[in-house]
Amino acid sequence: MKNQLWTKTILDGYMYINRIIPTIDKQVMALSLTSYNVQEGGGDATFRLMEDVIELIERKRKLLRLKLAVEESLRGISKDYASVLVRRYIDKISLKEIAKEKEKTYGVMRRIYNEALSACYSKLCELGYNTSELQKQYGDENWLVGIYSQKLAKSASAKSTPEKISTKVCQKSNSSFPLCFSI
Repeated sequence: MKNQLWTKTILDGYMYINRIIPTIDKQVMALSLTSYNVQEGGGDATFRLMEDVIELIERKRKLLRLKLAVEESLRGISKDYASVLVRRYIDKISLKEIAKEKEKTYGVMRRIYNEALSACYSKLCELGYNTSELQKQYGDENWLVGIYSQKLAKSASAKSTPEKISTKVCQKSNSSFPLCFSI
């Protein structure tokens, strides 16, 4: 479950990386411009300023690596799986709409979606981005942890909600397997 939550988190956060990186660049530029005025603080102030700039550049590098890992993992899975994940997370299309587009039932699309998440997570693991590594490297990215926390809370509330009682109705079909429907 944690694997899928982190994968969903990273896919949800992917589009924000392109917004965060220019902000980091602006912060670096602002610090660089203020460095000209840091004559009163002497060497200590300059050193702190350099540390801040280096920290921002490292943060940018880390986010760019994550962005590239997502893109590489999507290229590394089947096109069907990748298209479902792109439509769901980049284009923000619901699974029901994707099912209509692909002319599949919601249940089939849900299964494909879960398989796609697993395949994407496997690819991320091959690139060195397993759950513990993601938590270690990106645990200080509050916006990413916030997305993860929301998904975790939503997942926990879905589990605590009592399930609907379903009745299965089976019918004979032309194949050797009966068709079952939940009511």
